[in-house]
Amino acid sequence: ELKFTPEREILVRSPGLFKEYHGDAAGTKRAVSDGWFHTGDVGYLGEDGELRIVERAANIGALKDGTQFAPRTIENKLKFSQYIREAIVFGAGRDKVCALIDIDFAAASRWADLQSITYTGHADLASREETYDLISQTIAGINDELASDPALSGLQVQRFAIVRKELNANDGLLTRTGKLRRMAIEDRYRTLIDGMFSGRTEVPAEGESDHTISQNMKIGEAKLGHASNARKAA
Repeated sequence: ELKFTPEREILVRSPGLFKEYHGDAAGTKRAVSDGWFHTGDVGYLGEDGELRIVERAANIGALKDGTQFAPRTIENKLKFSQYIREAIVFGAGRDKVCALIDIDFAAASRWADLQSITYTGHADLASREETYDLISQTIAGINDELASDPALSGLQVQRFAIVRKELNANDGLLTRTGKLRRMAIEDRYRTLIDGMFSGRTEVPAEGESDHTISQNMKIGEAKLGHASNARKAA
């Protein structure tokens, strides 16, 4: 049996459900109530009747309008693009979803070479208008996909910025196993993140100065998708 809490946490009940956590009566009481096991996962049933798991409940926040916000779900969709190495999305407590993008330099440079776009390195390529257009189009396609899912349609990425330097563990922005250190990234790029949400088109570079390119970092716009567009694409 399957049901959901008002917060959409998945609860399951079965004759095969475990009896208790060994030596942890308090943990058992928190996890099992009236025979229902609280999985700690948030999800929903799709139109096809299949269960979809969105994210661990502990990792979910909400937009200002109350829409549940699961950053990893959106980030994973963004990183499916060959041109995006890392994506960090923000929206909890805000009125929209915005993203910081770390381009995959190998893939983006191959694309730039085919387009006869000249650049002097990672920072230069990440700053070019052509690269912003490429990422904007990529995000627009993902927004179409999000729009086709009623549970995710309110979480489309509206604005984005491309960081000029690859995120890495030596800078303290990733763990040694390659996982995002969200608080460190937010602290490092706070001015840029605030600029995305406040509607600015560029902000001063934060610790990424390169005298060969502009000292300001651009902020791009992404086209929102519509469910009909996604269905046509499918």
